[in-house]
Amino acid sequence: MEDSGMKRRFTLIEVLTVIVIMSVLMAIMAAGYRHFGEEEKTRSGARALSRALLLARSEAIASRRRVAVLLPERNAPIRLHGTYAWCHVSKQGKCEGLVPRTKIEWFPPGAEVIKIGLAPGVTEGNPFQTVSLDWSMLGEASGNGTCRAVIYRQNGAIVDEVARRLTIARVDQTGKQIPNTSSYVIEVQGYTGSSSFVREK
Repeated sequence: MEDSGMKRRFTLIEVLTVIVIMSVLMAIMAAGYRHFGEEEKTRSGARALSRALLLARSEAIASRRRVAVLLPERNAPIRLHGTYAWCHVSKQGKCEGLVPRTKIEWFPPGAEVIKIGLAPGVTEGNPFQTVSLDWSMLGEASGNGTCRAVIYRQNGAIVDEVARRLTIARVDQTGKQIPNTSSYVIEVQGYTGSSSFVREK
C-alpha cells in the first residue's frame, strides 16, 4: 500500500523543462541588462559633452580668445571617430592648438555625435561650423583637414549666433544609429552660448 504522506518526486523531463525555462529567462534578463548598460553609457557621454561645451564657453571668456569644441566626422582619421577636443581658433577658423590642460576625450565605445543641425525654429544659418586644422595637432599623422565644431567668441556667444542641436547615439561600423536605441540631444543657444541636455528620443 502506497504511503499517502509520501512526497511526489519530479520526473527527469520536468526537471529539464524547469532548467530550460530558467535558462531562457536568464538570457532575456542578461540581454536587457546589457542594453540598459550601453544606453546609460551613451547618456553619460552626452552629458559629458554638454559639460565640455560649457567649459569651452568659460575658456573663451577667460582667455579672451575664440575656442572650439572639435567633433570629428567619419572623414577624419579613424582613431578620432567618437572623440571631441578643445582648441583655440583664429578669426579665419583655423585651429591654433589645443587648449592648455585639456586632452582628447572619447565617448563610450560605439557612441558618436551623429548629427549637428539648426535648433527648432531656426531657419537660417549653416547646420554646423567647421575648423581647419592639421590632424597632427590631435596626435594623428600630419595632414590638413576640416572638422565639425561649435565655436565660441570671447563674449561666450556662438560665433555666428545661431542656435544648434547636437544628437548623440550609439552607431554601427558605418556610422548609422543602431536600431531600437535612444539618441540624446544637446541644445546650444546662439546669443548666450549656454548649452543644455534637453531630451532623449
